[in-house]
Parts: sequence; structure tokens; C-alpha cells
Amino acid sequence: MLRLSIVHTLAYPTVQPGEPGYLDSIRKLANDDFFSVLEIVWLKDSDLRKTVRQIVESAHATMTYGAQSALLSQKLDLSSADTSNRQRAVDQMRSCIDEAAELEAERMSLLSGFYRGEQYREESMRLLTDSLNQICTYGEEKHMPITLEAFDREVEKKCLIGPAEDAVALSRAVRRNHPDFGIMYDMAHGPLLNETAKHGLTLLKPYLVHIHLGNCVKSDPTHPAFGDRHPRFGLKGGEHDVDELVRFIKILFDIGYIRQKPKKGRLPIVGFEVKPMPDEDPDTVIAGSKRVWREAWARVEPN
Repeated sequence: MLRLSIVHTLAYPTVQPGEPGYLDSIRKLANDDFFSVLEIVWLKDSDLRKTVRQIVESAHATMTYGAQSALLSQKLDLSSADTSNRQRAVDQMRSCIDEAAELEAERMSLLSGFYRGEQYREESMRLLTDSLNQICTYGEEKHMPITLEAFDREVEKKCLIGPAEDAVALSRAVRRNHPDFGIMYDMAHGPLLNETAKHGLTLLKPYLVHIHLGNCVKSDPTHPAFGDRHPRFGLKGGEHDVDELVRFIKILFDIGYIRQKPKKGRLPIVGFEVKPMPDEDPDTVIAGSKRVWREAWARVEPN
């Protein structure tokens, strides 16, 4: 009914591309048949991309490519009123599309620009739509569909997209010319947006192409995992554990994202974005995530 994925850079946050252990961590996930898709982020080295592609291909797995870090680390904004900044952001996304195509990734994901305030929202939406039309056009030339991930608006990333209603409006505008464009909904971002999973997923149903599973800490600003830090399921002070995942999976069935009789073609992706705390072992946190999934999946009774 689905394929499970995992965000590599969150699972192994202390291992950066080119550093000792990076390829070992890629191989470890590729060798784990629990995961059918590896989510790889900004990978600038061509030789390293070639090696990663070979590892994933030999494991009979696939990849997606996340360009969010390329935007965030350079403070680039796809909805910026500063023309030069917005152009740099679009150019960087074209470069990331080239890298994603070299990896033979299924899709490339990105995030919107920053939320500048309600008085600028309409202008920012227009500028973001224009940027995405340019990026999607280039993506189509490279056979690389584009996914936009919705983030929080007020807590940490402070992104324009954002609330489900705005993600829907954006998707309608972009899909007029680019029907393969889609939205990634992250379970961990819902509480930070003050929106329930049922509300967000139901509104976004026609546009969903990728789902992330994870936890967040919302109620305690002094907690080390406060905000968009994606701690493990069941963390004390966090919002999500097995019960919440059961309800979330049930909604995915209810809206038809997961189907008992899937459509032809690739199965939908449901991915883990879980990051160990500084004193936690990555492999242990991954094992815990798999236990949470198995228990939640066993308790789901779809209609």
C-alpha cells in the first residue's frame, strides 16, 4: 500500500557529506529493507552523488532529494521582494534539480520563503508562485517533479507555507501549468501550525505527494527539542507517540493517500523524519521509530 522512507541527514545528524562515516550511514539505511526510499539532502559533490546512487541502486531502493537546506543555509527566499535574492534562490533550485537528476531521484522538495507579515502575504504568494513556475518548468525539462514542504509560520522556520489553506491556494495556482507539483505534509509541523492532522490532510488531499512522520515539542520553549527539531516518538514533553500515529495513519487511509488497492505505478511515500538528541544513538532512535510504526500499523483498522 505504501513505501516507507527516512530522511538520512536527520537520522544521522553528526555525519556530513564527505566526512568519515557518511557513506557507511547511507549503506546502513540502504541495507535495511524496512525502508524503500532514502531521502537525501543537498549533496554538492558529483563523485559522492555517483557513489550514493550506486549504493541505493544496488539495494533496489530509490531516493528523493531535499533542497530545503540549500535555501535555509544561504538565507535564500523564493518569495522575497528583493529581486536579486529571489533570483539567487531560483538559480540555486535549478542547480539542485541538476543534482537530483544526477542522483536519479524521484522528486525534489523545497520550502517556501519566509512569512513577512499578513500585510505582505498576498504579494509573497504571488512571488512564490512565479518562482515555483520557473522551477517547475526547469524540473520538467529534467524530468524532476517538484514538492513543496509546508513548515511552521510562527515558531522556528517561520515560512509563508504554512497553513493548509495557503498551501491549497498555492497548489491550485502552480498546478494550472505544472500538474506534477505537489505538497509534502509533515505530521510534526501540524501542532506548530495549530492545525489538526485531519484538517490539514483533508484540505490538502488532492495535492499530497509525500508524507513525513515525526514528533515535536510545542508546549515548553525551554525544552531542548522545542520547535521543529523532530525528536523521537514518545519523548517526554513531545506531542506524538503511538496513539497519535495510529490516528494519523487512519486519516491517510480515510483521504485515500494510502489505499488498500493502490493505483498503478509507484506506491505513495510515507517517511520518517526523526532526529536523535545529542545524548542519543542514531541507530537506537531508528529502531524505536520502526517499533512505533509496527505497533501503530497493527492497531489501524481502515474502513
